[in-house]
Amino acid sequence: MELQKVETQVKAASGFATRNANKERIEQEEAELKALQEVNKGEEAKADAQDADGEDGPEPTNPEEKSFKKRYGDLRRHTQKQQTEIRKLFI
Repeated sequence: MELQKVETQVKAASGFATRNANKERIEQEEAELKALQEVNKGEEAKADAQDADGEDGPEPTNPEEKSFKKRYGDLRRHTQKQQTEIRKLFI
């Protein structure tokens, strides 16, 4: 008697076998993206409304905080002036 050898085929796992699953996942992610974009638009509109009101936050309490914008502006102008002078030297 001859014994027959039974061969089982093993299917190789590939990413192409689950095309429908990928479509479902893509649709789900697109829906989530749209929801996040709508939330983001709402937050931007709220931030724009606050900017239009001119409120930057609570009023500073101590003199150091009150003069911060002026001091920061002075420092920024000074560094910009130095940068332009250095550029003139090298050009």
